[in-house]
Amino acid sequence: HILGQSARRPVSTMATDEQEVAELKGMLSTGSASVRESPITYSKFMKWSVGEDRRAVGASVRAELDAWKQQRQEQLEVHKKYGESLKGAMKKQMEQNATVIGGLKEANLAQGKAVKAEVAALKQAKSMAKAQHEFHGRQLAKLDQEQRDRIKQVRGEGSVTLNALTAKVKADELELETKIAEKKKEIALANRAEVLEVKKLTSDAVTDASKKLFYEQRKTLAENTRQAEAAWISERDQKKAEFVAKAKATKAELEAGRQRTKANREAIVKQRQDAATKGRKEQAEIKDTLEKLAEVSASGVKGTHDKMYKQKYVAAPDADKLTASPYANTVA
Repeated sequence: HILGQSARRPVSTMATDEQEVAELKGMLSTGSASVRESPITYSKFMKWSVGEDRRAVGASVRAELDAWKQQRQEQLEVHKKYGESLKGAMKKQMEQNATVIGGLKEANLAQGKAVKAEVAALKQAKSMAKAQHEFHGRQLAKLDQEQRDRIKQVRGEGSVTLNALTAKVKADELELETKIAEKKKEIALANRAEVLEVKKLTSDAVTDASKKLFYEQRKTLAENTRQAEAAWISERDQKKAEFVAKAKATKAELEAGRQRTKANREAIVKQRQDAATKGRKEQAEIKDTLEKLAEVSASGVKGTHDKMYKQKYVAAPDADKLTASPYANTVA
């Protein structure tokens, strides 16, 4: 009504119009602080609210990432302990194998020493028999020489005596030759028996049997070692495959969580953007309505202004939430 009256007044009354405008401005500026519930504007609260949503999403993602890291660390610890146990078992098996091989070597060495001792004893017996044979030969040669000397001595005592002595000498020589032949035969038999005994103790069958026994023992030990190693490798590959599959599943789950978080974040951002757009649109509509109301009636300007002014600020509970937040100073 006041605006309508001022529009119909002549130019000469401009001072009165300026006074009325000043009074209208006073009406608009008076009481605004009393109608709002808080000093926090709606735009500031919306910025803080969007930040809170983003911080909540970030905290959720960090929690999921920390949980995945903890789970992966636990899996690595389990895998490490299992590897150490397999390593200890393999070391123990190798020590046992070394003990068995050492025992086999000691047994073979003892057997070889025994065979060498028997061969040395046979050689010594052979050497003693040879020495006895040589001594006996020397004794026989000595007797033969003494006999020849006696023959020469009595050769001149007469033909009868000589013939008797010659016959006796021939008989003694025949007997001596017979003894020598028998002794040679005994020595030859003893030598052959000794050679056969040595060949028997050091025959190819005995050495081959010893080598075959040692080979079979080493082959069995090597086969057991290969089987244990193959089992360990198979179990290790299985555990590795399970670990990789679980890690892939965890990674896929984490990626799905990230996608969900991203989608939620985008939805929240869109929701906030829509809300902000809607708020700006409402503010523009309010401003337009206010201007239209101001043109229609000055008496309704103050009430409309107070209402619009109140709508620019958030309610007291929301303002308390923003004020209590440690991130209140991060928004303008």
